[in-house]
Amino acid sequence: MQVPRNKTASASDGSDRPTTGRAAKPELTRTDRLPIDQLLQKLRAERQQRAHKDRCLSMISHELRTPLASILLSHDLLAKYSAQATEEERLHYLDNIRLQVANLNDIVRDVVDLSKSTPAELDFSPERHDLLTLCRDIVESFELVYRQTHRFVFHSPLAELPVECDLKLLRRALSNLVGNAVKYSPTGGEIRVCVQRDGRLARVTVADQGIGIPPDDAELLFLAFHRAGNVGAVSGSGLGLAIAKQAIELHSGEIGFDSELNVGTTFEVTLPLRLPPALSAEALLLGAPSSATIGA
Repeated sequence: MQVPRNKTASASDGSDRPTTGRAAKPELTRTDRLPIDQLLQKLRAERQQRAHKDRCLSMISHELRTPLASILLSHDLLAKYSAQATEEERLHYLDNIRLQVANLNDIVRDVVDLSKSTPAELDFSPERHDLLTLCRDIVESFELVYRQTHRFVFHSPLAELPVECDLKLLRRALSNLVGNAVKYSPTGGEIRVCVQRDGRLARVTVADQGIGIPPDDAELLFLAFHRAGNVGAVSGSGLGLAIAKQAIELHSGEIGFDSELNVGTTFEVTLPLRLPPALSAEALLLGAPSSATIGA
């Protein structure tokens, strides 16, 4: 007796394969896999952001806790031993409290500035200033404090170099670079600052003979609160480079670096001599939108 074929099979497909009554799973095509890949990529990005946020909160907590502990210690010493302390010792404790309060204010200011995302929020007020004068003043201010341990060299083939910039923000960015050059050159050495013109751009380089930057830290160096793995006991919040990058990019400039371990690091900043129309003083006064991207 002939067994009839399953009625669910197609009469025109020419196949004698029996069916089990359960649909076969379709194979995933490249188009099907694409949303999954995007989802995995999004999940990885969210994990990285969450990890960075946790690290930021941890660093903020640490940076605030240190000056607060120092303030509390000075207060307790004054409260318990003020009668036995000399006038010089009492002034020392009071000066330490004032210094730590200033440190707290600086940390809070840095965190607040990094949270801002528009020129208006940062009070961006560009005007024409001589970049040579600015850089020379920064070098001289550090030389006054660190001339016993470091040798400072300022070089430029130019007599002047006018640029459109917010003097306060740019001074802070370049001061952070020179300050890092000093901080991460614990054995001293030469700190060299050079200013040149390259067509419509200004180039500022800050070079040191310090500990250098490990290759593994290169991509993360400008993230807020990130510090290179070889800084050891050198104090710092990890905000200086993030703030410098924010200010430089606000000026439509770029920042990069070249480094070799135990040889030194050179940071290079490029700035347009004239700001794009959207960032000009007139446009900002009129409330024109900015195309600058600020990030840490």
